Amino acid sequence: ELLKKQEVRDGFEAADVSSRVNTVAGEVLPLLQQVSRSFPLYTLHDPDHSFRVAENMAKLIPKRTLAQLNSIELSVLLYAAYLHDIGMSSSQDELYAWLKSNDYEAFIAAHDNWESAIRSNERHRNRSEGEDSPSKKKDDLVLRQMQDVAYTDYLREKHVQRGADFILEHFGSKGCSENKIQVQEVNYAEYVALVCKSHGDSATLLKGECFWRDAHIGMFSLNLQYCAVILRLADLADLDPERTPKVLLDFIMLDLRVPDSEDGVIPQARAKSAEEWAKHRAVRGYKITPDEIRIEAKCTHPAIQRGLSEWCDYIDSERRDCRWIIRDNRQEI
Repeated sequence: ELLKKQEVRDGFEAADVSSRVNTVAGEVLPLLQQVSRSFPLYTLHDPDHSFRVAENMAKLIPKRTLAQLNSIELSVLLYAAYLHDIGMSSSQDELYAWLKSNDYEAFIAAHDNWESAIRSNERHRNRSEGEDSPSKKKDDLVLRQMQDVAYTDYLREKHVQRGADFILEHFGSKGCSENKIQVQEVNYAEYVALVCKSHGDSATLLKGECFWRDAHIGMFSLNLQYCAVILRLADLADLDPERTPKVLLDFIMLDLRVPDSEDGVIPQARAKSAEEWAKHRAVRGYKITPDEIRIEAKCTHPAIQRGLSEWCDYIDSERRDCRWIIRDNRQEI
């Protein structure tokens, strides 16, 4: 709504910007719906999460500052809200291609827990008698389960780079999509990709030279550093219970519950997911303003309380880093 209002102030070019934001968001919404297929046990990273991130941005930014942001800066924030997790979206074909790639072998080799579990399974399978033996079939099923969970770990680690690549490959000047992130003939998809990628990096990297505070796109100025700060805080602050709707939680809890006797990388991954879902479900309400982030929760277990406390400490650490980063932003920027 604010972006549309800017059309009165910024004119024809602002209308072009807001129109393109709509078309790009519409194109990626179905892909964001697919994230749950790649991350069935994760808290939701769907279009609703993107909407709440955009909403959090508007709550975090002081009204005086929000009124000064121009159409390009508002568009970068909206693009970032809807594209920052697009790298988590993946198809079955991508999974199969990954399993045959050097990336798969490199990922397994770089993670001791996965290498130990998968190599152990392979040795056990090689000792099994006959291709159709019950033991061989069970080992094949366990291997496939491990590969599925390993792939989600891989996507989680790589999603920021995958997302940046996706943005350039689809919406860059030579992108495959008919829709482009640009105003008139000036494409700025690389800036959107940079901001999206930054939410997975250390906050201190936002002091780097590539995060210009006075970039220019056509007639508009662009403070990339500020956009990146707002994205990471707005994303972190999304502890809405709606990310873990009870009806979905009840449905997947059978997958999340791990018998005490079970051990290994798959149960560990499920236990971590159960903890994340419980943490979000414990939240009863929250408040987000430029001056305060307040989270109220009722915890049913000390582990959930500890997890929430640690998350709040992490948000506070990020908040301090971000304030340190933007303190050099003078009023004229």
